[in-house]
Amino acid sequence: ADPSQMEAEPAAAVVSPTDELLLNYQEGVDSLYVYHEEETSSEWRDRVTPLVAALQAQLEEVETSDYTDAQKSFLLYLRGRLINISPVYSEEAEELLDKAIALNPASVDAYLERGETAFRCSDFDKAKKFYLKAQEVSEKPDKLVFQRLSMVSRRVGQHNQDPDETLLKCEESIGYAKKAVALDVKDGDSWFHLGTSHLAKFVVTCTSSSIKDLNFCIKAFGQAEKSAYGEIKADLHNNRGQVHRFLQNYEAAVIDYSLSLSIDSEYPDPQEALDDIVEMIAKIKATIEKKANLKAKKLNQFKAKLPPLTTSPSLEASPITSVGSLELGLNRGKTATVTIIGFISNPTVIPQIAIVVDQEETVVAASFYSMEDDILNFGDVLTIANPTLKQITLDETTYRTLVVEHPVHLVLNGRKFNVMRQSIPALD
Repeated sequence: ADPSQMEAEPAAAVVSPTDELLLNYQEGVDSLYVYHEEETSSEWRDRVTPLVAALQAQLEEVETSDYTDAQKSFLLYLRGRLINISPVYSEEAEELLDKAIALNPASVDAYLERGETAFRCSDFDKAKKFYLKAQEVSEKPDKLVFQRLSMVSRRVGQHNQDPDETLLKCEESIGYAKKAVALDVKDGDSWFHLGTSHLAKFVVTCTSSSIKDLNFCIKAFGQAEKSAYGEIKADLHNNRGQVHRFLQNYEAAVIDYSLSLSIDSEYPDPQEALDDIVEMIAKIKATIEKKANLKAKKLNQFKAKLPPLTTSPSLEASPITSVGSLELGLNRGKTATVTIIGFISNPTVIPQIAIVVDQEETVVAASFYSMEDDILNFGDVLTIANPTLKQITLDETTYRTLVVEHPVHLVLNGRKFNVMRQSIPALD
């Protein structure tokens, strides 16, 4: 064969001793962020704290007189990233990363880490600027950049007083998370951000389509669970617990909140949620059993406000059915009429929970989504078309609740009505 006709093999990339040393340091820093299998947050912190101190001392002693600006920048970035293993804001890390960016304005890693320091100060607008700069200088789409942009867009939206702008930021967050998932469908962190973005949208809007957001969250968090670890996994179980709590799947919520605590015992949100769930369920059960502590005369007055079971309702021409004769799940072609005899305070606000009575004095809970908290009142008569009946179970406590996903399914005191989206607390 004629050597002149042969294709030359590409030359192997030359890695300088300095670059090789820095790459070894990078592996060392990155490895400290990785949780061992089944390792809790406290176990991880106990393990890495002495390793961080030792590696930090090594990096500070590196002689950089012969380094290029890019190499000096990378070393400064590593030092900043190492300090950022601690969850609290560090002015030293911020200064190191600012210097890293000044020496190498094309460093994606430095911009991402600098955005992290701004995020920890709750300066979400500044954090987003750094993440967008990372996106700008990146040579190709980067899933980590999209994950950070998804995260900070949610926070920017949650701190905005304009509901429409908040919704736009939630949609923006979902868009970034989708891009991250598209780059690597097996990446658990990307799925976590996608699920959390949909959860944030539900918290902001609570429209009828928001129930679909909750169902999607369950699927997304299931994908995330396959490869998530450490603090992300603790957040994953906490957020999925919140989804189950909104859906009133309390047994599943308790499992997720407990798993979150098993990973990070210092995480306050899951324990608070567990305590609230147990207390609220017990209160609902007791209120149902005591018929909202109403005397027989008062209860009869509320029952008297209801039409007979044989009367056709104003919503549609199907006979009115007693709550006791409803089956679990969706009851198509049936209508139930009930009177509100009490309310239960729900720490999550969603769903709004009332105690109701029907014509046969059957007392159950009723759960309402997509409804402002000043719409329903004590003594209101509700006509519910195609009612859904759900059984709530937690340990040995059980009760039944009517579930109304949207007011379109209701007639209130004989009149149809429209309800704007509900104002509720922001997602952490």
